Amino acid sequence: MTSADAGEASVEAGPDGWRLQALERGPGGWRLTTVADGGLVVDPLAGVAVTARSGRVEALVVTDDGTPASASVPAGTRAWSPLALVCPRGAAPVRPTCRPALVTRGADDVDAVWLGQAGRLQVAHSSAPGTWGPPLAIGDPAVEVHPLGTLAAVSPAADHVDVAYLGRTGGAGTPWSVYVTSWTPADGWGDATHTVAVGGGPALSSLSRIAALSRAAGLLDVIAVAGTGELLVASRPAVGQPFTAPAAVGGAPLVGGVPLRLARVESCVALADGSAVVVAIGREGGTWLTRFDPGTSTWSTLEPV
Repeated sequence: MTSADAGEASVEAGPDGWRLQALERGPGGWRLTTVADGGLVVDPLAGVAVTARSGRVEALVVTDDGTPASASVPAGTRAWSPLALVCPRGAAPVRPTCRPALVTRGADDVDAVWLGQAGRLQVAHSSAPGTWGPPLAIGDPAVEVHPLGTLAAVSPAADHVDVAYLGRTGGAGTPWSVYVTSWTPADGWGDATHTVAVGGGPALSSLSRIAALSRAAGLLDVIAVAGTGELLVASRPAVGQPFTAPAAVGGAPLVGGVPLRLARVESCVALADGSAVVVAIGREGGTWLTRFDPGTSTWSTLEPV
């Protein structure tokens, strides 16, 4: 998982098992660090989530028994702490087939979000490195969260958090839609009213990862893939406003004479100038990207990487 501020973190196989590694850029250039495991065994299936702000970097993994664990770099240092449990074992075990998320809000507040094995979204809050509050179930219990999906957490405005994911309310056979659950300073994660569906647009691919980013204060883009393989973007112009219906962007350039069809969103990043980059994987196995141009308010045609 990549952060524009933090660099890149990944789970890599070593002679003694899976380990968390961080590739960071600092004053002396790039540096690869293997984070001490703290006696924990990492499950590679869940991947890694990473967030950074005000100099603090935090990474989230899942242990072999489904417990979320984190490591951090305090502001002003480049030293990673060993991995440590976010909550006690068995308190809110993670479903590792759904990728968890980390998000920073305010100056130094971090939220870890994951899908529990019981099917509810769970969140734990940290206001200092290595210190986490108890897990809390959030979202609308009537919404089934995709067990093979991805959670995308973004803080598009001061003291506001959005968590985007695939969900449905009609049970088996019902199409999946994008849902967003929000935290506000007025009443935190609130109740079911803090969860909204992003409706309209083409039917979504049920096996595609999604992503989310904020190109400007209050604005939220949610990125998904249609069942037809098109890249879709739905936008909320400001906190409290409704989302636009998901619309196709990036076109469908020809690959061997056949229109490109995407399999999943791989990553995305918003840049300081208001532009953004989305990287996706095609069904033919290629890597593709599109850029948002703030000058024209358009997404470029998908191009191979």
